[in-house]
Amino acid sequence: QRWFVTLPIGPQLQALWRTPEGAQAMRYRLNLMKSMLEKAAARPDKKIVLEEYEDIFHGSAYLEAVHLGAIQDNGMVLMLSINGAQLYQSKQSDCWIYIWIILDLAPNLSYKKRHIFP
Repeated sequence: QRWFVTLPIGPQLQALWRTPEGAQAMRYRLNLMKSMLEKAAARPDKKIVLEEYEDIFHGSAYLEAVHLGAIQDNGMVLMLSINGAQLYQSKQSDCWIYIWIILDLAPNLSYKKRHIFP
């Protein structure tokens, strides 16, 4: 018999927005994008030019997804980390463990234990 236990991510994400402090923390990505777009608008070629890559949101894959409309202001960006392990060498049982990392939070918050969701 196989079991798969999971906690729905939706209610966990909603709970992050329940306080003014939590809602402000969840605006990290939006504030970062606003700043990058304002700097690009001031350039003659209107391109986003980064001197340093400090975050996942500075990457070309993310910026392209935003440009194509796949990621919008009213959405959230999550990262799924998953790994499996065989529990016993002589048995074919295995265990899969996964966590959700909320990337809308600043890097100093997104990897804290309280913001890593099962």
